[in-house]
Amino acid sequence: MTGIRKYLFGFATISAIVVLPPGAAESFHLLFTGDIQGTIFSDRDDSHGDLLAIEKTLAAMRDSLAGEPILVLDTGDVLAYHYLARVDSGATVFALINRAGFDAIVPGNLDFSYGYEQIRDLDRSFDSPRLLAANLMQADTCWLSPYHVIENGGVRFGVLGLVDPNYLKTVANKNLGDLSIQSAAEAVQTHLPLLRSQCDVVIALTHLATDDCLQLVRSVSGIDIVIAKPGSEEDRFYKVYKPDSDLYTFVITAPADARALGYLYGRVENDGVMTDEAYRTVAVGAAADSTLSTFCRELDDKYIQRFERQYGFSPDEALISQTHAPEPDTVVRSLLTLLLDRFGAEIAILNRGFFRFNTAELREVLTPRDIDKIFWSNDHAAVVEMSGKELEALEARSRSHSPEARERLYALAMQNSDRDFSDPWQIHGREIEDNARYRVVTSKFLAQGGDGYTLFADRPSCLRFIQGRRLSPNERGEEQPINSLYLRGLSSARQQNEIVDLSQWVKEHPAVNRPLWRLQADRLDLGARKISIADNTALVNAKESRIKASTRGSDAFTAHTVLRLIRESRGLRWENSALFRYDRTRIAADDGQSPLSTLETNVEFETVADLLSPSRAHNPFIGLRYDTDHRFRQKDLYGTLGYSTIGQANNTLRLGVLAKADLLQEIVNIGIELTARFRLPLGGLDLDSRLRSRYLTGNGDALPEDERFSFDLTQGVQVPLTKNTRLFPRLDLFVYRPRGFKSFARNIQFSVNLSYTRDWKFQYQGW
Repeated sequence: MTGIRKYLFGFATISAIVVLPPGAAESFHLLFTGDIQGTIFSDRDDSHGDLLAIEKTLAAMRDSLAGEPILVLDTGDVLAYHYLARVDSGATVFALINRAGFDAIVPGNLDFSYGYEQIRDLDRSFDSPRLLAANLMQADTCWLSPYHVIENGGVRFGVLGLVDPNYLKTVANKNLGDLSIQSAAEAVQTHLPLLRSQCDVVIALTHLATDDCLQLVRSVSGIDIVIAKPGSEEDRFYKVYKPDSDLYTFVITAPADARALGYLYGRVENDGVMTDEAYRTVAVGAAADSTLSTFCRELDDKYIQRFERQYGFSPDEALISQTHAPEPDTVVRSLLTLLLDRFGAEIAILNRGFFRFNTAELREVLTPRDIDKIFWSNDHAAVVEMSGKELEALEARSRSHSPEARERLYALAMQNSDRDFSDPWQIHGREIEDNARYRVVTSKFLAQGGDGYTLFADRPSCLRFIQGRRLSPNERGEEQPINSLYLRGLSSARQQNEIVDLSQWVKEHPAVNRPLWRLQADRLDLGARKISIADNTALVNAKESRIKASTRGSDAFTAHTVLRLIRESRGLRWENSALFRYDRTRIAADDGQSPLSTLETNVEFETVADLLSPSRAHNPFIGLRYDTDHRFRQKDLYGTLGYSTIGQANNTLRLGVLAKADLLQEIVNIGIELTARFRLPLGGLDLDSRLRSRYLTGNGDALPEDERFSFDLTQGVQVPLTKNTRLFPRLDLFVYRPRGFKSFARNIQFSVNLSYTRDWKFQYQGW
């Protein structure tokens, strides 16, 4: 026979086993599954199938088909992650796959959870099923068998295995070892000619998405049937016409979550024409009582013994005991809270696919076994640093999926314990800032680009931790699974309280409620400036150095420092700052005399507390500022009370009533003050603007040189040189109106500064 020549198909879905009429000797029945994920038996609802039920369904089909040839395949993700499968690294699962009569499997990315050596050992332990992967390479050779030829009822089948090249992102490096992955098309072109010459029907068994399989059959010819791994859409069945060979290729998506068998019936006539074929899905029936299975009893005993050795108590003891059954979101929130706490992160992110909830399991009492079922993947934690802009892109991608999709993300950030998961993401009680850097804890699955979140995988580093402690690159150690972190964390809470109310526990947990402490080197500047205009020289007694000791056309060396210590919670922002301005001015002398120089300094200490509203747009504030020079020859104290608005990047605008006290002259003035600080992105640059303006009322004790009005503006552009260092050309404009003079004193300076800025977040040191 030369292959498939003609296809006529019917498409239907049935809820029970359908027996097709027996055909000729060349008829065949192709059955396939996907996403078994180590589930030996399902003690849940029907949200996921299991191996015992699949075995029972296959046995019933073999009986009903009266000995006709049956080919049974699987698209991968067989060995992990069910909690019982982890007990012996999938060995029992593979033994049951053998007993159920599977012929071939392509390894999925989850199958590498126990390391590539375990896959090789299992493959060598049994004659069937055969593990196939034509594009999984070690050096220049296939690491597993690339294909397997099976003859059934006079029909020769060639089954070619293909894995997804994305394993390089979705499988931990240590679990993949030195294996590499070819493109699927390259592997098909290598092996298909020999396979085509030996077989009547060529099947590509893949762990590829359906769209990738469609792309594959458009680029290569000669494959009869392509089976794709399960996707979000079930029962996808395509018939792709190949005009170069006048043949068709079937592309079929395996049913999701092992709840059904894919079933293709075909018959190859003596003239090589395949007729009367039909594709259906066959629902997996209920399995026999799992307690009757020796496999299950032995595996469960091992699970209990290992759990007790690891934690010191039984997996069936009460871990969470409360007066009402928790909602699924409450359980998710409690896990994210523990991740924030253990890894000192600002935001914790997990995908919905990490969790599998069964409403019946959410009782008033939850055991560790319940948690192992819910947190089914048992993935490890990973920590990355991301910009606000990248986080916003993650949120946008998450919202592009339906609320119930496994790709949808749960996110919990500091000071946001009461926000709904459907709300826009916030961190520290406010909107995410585009240019800010955030510490993110997530699962390794997401960190390596799982569910299409390549923004995670594109990060330059993914840090490894044990129990919250960072591992150095050369340090050995067993990474702590997320399940273990949760079980240990809740075990501690259980010891302190007989009843643990998860909702209240999260609301009171310091990891999501503690304030943020940060130290900012807002500007450490070294620069040179040119004084373009400076007057009034008559103000020889004025305290303000910029108008009494500067000369038009002078040059100066400057050093400016602004340090800020900030404590921020959802309701309060308390900023303490220290400013030091040092200006050494060189004044050219007349008549050949040596140049003169003057030193101008300003030291300023300020504390401001903003009582934040939810919008951060209208906030009462109170401030206190002390102004002097480096020798403390000036002692001015300013008290301010007013309203502020605080935007992204802590851009602030404040207007308040000001009281100014000259502690040396014992003079007090009252007035108003406006201050603003803005840092706005401008392409790849930052526009930096700072403003302070005030007006003081008269006072009989005031001196003629004392201030009535002042306007101080700094306008510059910061040009990034390194992560923390920037070139900062700027213009400084200062206008001063004294009490005893009608004219304004002005000072305009142009300067170029080398500026260093950095933000230390106290909770996250050791990054």
